[in-house]
Amino acid sequence: MKKLISLFVLFLVAFAITGCGGGGGGGATDVAAPVSSTITQTPSVQDFIATEFADKFKQLNTNFTALNSNLRASAKTSLGTGQYKISYGPADVVTNFGKSYTYTSGDQTFTQKNPAGDLTDTKTDVNTLEISTSQLKATYVSNGDNYSVTYNGKVTYSGLKSGDTYTITTENLSVSAIVNAYHQIQWTISGNITVNKTSFPYPAAGSKETGSLILDNQQYDYTITYDGTTKATMDFSGPETFQMKVDLAQAAVTELLKSDLSKDYPQLFNAYAVMQTALQDNNKSSADRMALFSPNIADDFVNTTDVANKKSELIEITRSRLDRYIVNSYSFTPKSYKKISDTEVHVVTDMFINVTRKPGATGAVSAAEVPLPGQTVIWKQYGTEWKIYKGIPYTSSEVGI
Repeated sequence: MKKLISLFVLFLVAFAITGCGGGGGGGATDVAAPVSSTITQTPSVQDFIATEFADKFKQLNTNFTALNSNLRASAKTSLGTGQYKISYGPADVVTNFGKSYTYTSGDQTFTQKNPAGDLTDTKTDVNTLEISTSQLKATYVSNGDNYSVTYNGKVTYSGLKSGDTYTITTENLSVSAIVNAYHQIQWTISGNITVNKTSFPYPAAGSKETGSLILDNQQYDYTITYDGTTKATMDFSGPETFQMKVDLAQAAVTELLKSDLSKDYPQLFNAYAVMQTALQDNNKSSADRMALFSPNIADDFVNTTDVANKKSELIEITRSRLDRYIVNSYSFTPKSYKKISDTEVHVVTDMFINVTRKPGATGAVSAAEVPLPGQTVIWKQYGTEWKIYKGIPYTSSEVGI
């Protein structure tokens, strides 16, 4: 583990320069200023969030010897054994990942402890490092987006020398930022994550961080979950509910899945309700039920094996199922969605079927419960109407009845 430990030491020293994160990607067009914006409307804010989480893990696997040479020796003040303070400003410029950061003021206090918990000045003996940041201010420009950031709070790294698993604990870490002179962010981060040999340099599978973020006076709560690889998932709730997937190696948002289907696409949301009600109404004939269900299916409907023009087959197989079974449940629950274009939306949909065979009817089973979670249902707009183009499983081989 010597190599892993030495990389951590390099990272922790470098952390003094880069603050609590690096610069975002940006470059896409935000909504027009100076209106209050949501996160999903604002690419520069999405990139800022992704980068704040990702940079510290990217840096673990990078040699920071050259970067560390930028630190001004005169800014480092000893506070006694194992403790020192670094002050910044008024114009300390550091280049990191091709971006230039100007640190204008603020300081960080470092406390180093060995495995016994004693203060130490020997970096190779450091098992626990506490970094307390106070009013650390920086500005930078990335892809045309302007960022002004202030960091406060405490980060503790433990297990650096004594074990194979390392813990990173954030305590009331706060980030205040102004993006492009009008988006205002107030952000608090807390969590207790681990990095091990398998996941290095990224958090171990199951590690989580939680916090709250206020963008333009709108508060979000979030949880970020790491899977032990370069992938992480952020779940947001508040003014909007959505999921943001982040590539930690690239410090980039890879996918944005929204959950407010009823608000953003009410026709789709209502169509699900109509379809579900129709299939569950055992008091109507199968023909009447399909007459309510079928208008929501595109004429060029594609089955799950990518064969087109299967609407009539879908309708006939489903009608036959209604003739043979009492439907206790036939539900469609939209979980999240991704806008592909103005005329195409992909909705992650949980389906659930519960049926009982009618007396005297034929069927593969007497009763069945069939969960079909996570179906990607593709909706397309035809004229003014939205219809399902693909993603509904319906054959007996797919649903088991």
